[in-house]
Amino acid sequence: MELTGAMQTALESGSVAPRWILLLSGRNRSTGATERIGFWTGDDTRTFTIDGTDWVCYAGAILGMSPPETAAGLDVRTQRVTMFAGTPAVVDAIRLYDASLAPAELHLALLDPGGHQLIGTAPAFLGYVDAAPVDEAAGTCELSLVSDVQAGTGRAALRKSAASLALRDPDDTGNDYADIAGSVPVVWGADHVGAWVVPRPGG
Repeated sequence: MELTGAMQTALESGSVAPRWILLLSGRNRSTGATERIGFWTGDDTRTFTIDGTDWVCYAGAILGMSPPETAAGLDVRTQRVTMFAGTPAVVDAIRLYDASLAPAELHLALLDPGGHQLIGTAPAFLGYVDAAPVDEAAGTCELSLVSDVQAGTGRAALRKSAASLALRDPDDTGNDYADIAGSVPVVWGADHVGAWVVPRPGG
């Protein structure tokens, strides 16, 4: 997590009030439009400007969360956030909007000791909503988030298979043998049992 200079100084002084901000972008099931909604662990509903975008963040909805992991690398990280399902904003986020694979962000916000003046924000987690089961008995919803590295773990054939290319252009045969690419040995310039023969350049 990369902090601004002001945030680092405030942390070192110990005179800060840390808060967490959760940002979700989901598709409205009725209109198809992308809706943005935010939550935070502060006391009152507040608007934060993050990356040039204003987010209205509702208070009182986040009940708990797993400790954010900030390790670098290509491992898929997970983050869990427990929400109070009884607030109208949470109902919108999980009922009115399609939260499946919706972009999700978690940001650290540092405020002055009184919890009023914003010192700065820093992204702690960027990813997608993997699941959002509701516990009706407990009145909670547990968001399971996966980091955006997850987007690079799917099989290429699922994203660009021969079948999907054929839907766009029946004459596109560029991926006809993608499923076996890498599993068949290639021998340059000579017959070989079970191999494809590729002529030598200029041969």
